[in-house]
Amino acid sequence: MVDQSSAGESFWQSFNRPHPLVFIILVLFGLDLEFVVHYYLGITIVSMQFFYFIIVIAGLWYGRKAIWAALLFGSLHVTVTLCLPGCSPRMP
Repeated sequence: MVDQSSAGESFWQSFNRPHPLVFIILVLFGLDLEFVVHYYLGITIVSMQFFYFIIVIAGLWYGRKAIWAALLFGSLHVTVTLCLPGCSPRMP
């Protein structure tokens, strides 16, 4: 039989440890979401909200290394926005 206090501690400690497989799945899902929802469907709100979730999770698990995830998704969003017809910045 499992002691309740040790089971509770391991559950809460699991949030503090990095989970690389879960993070990779989240990043791949975010990339897929960007291309399908933003690029093909032209909807920007959904993908940006999910990116915030991934960046916060990366910050909790990896600390300052989360900056790389933020740069990846930020540059991807800007690139896809510039590639969409009618969304490119206008030159005077």
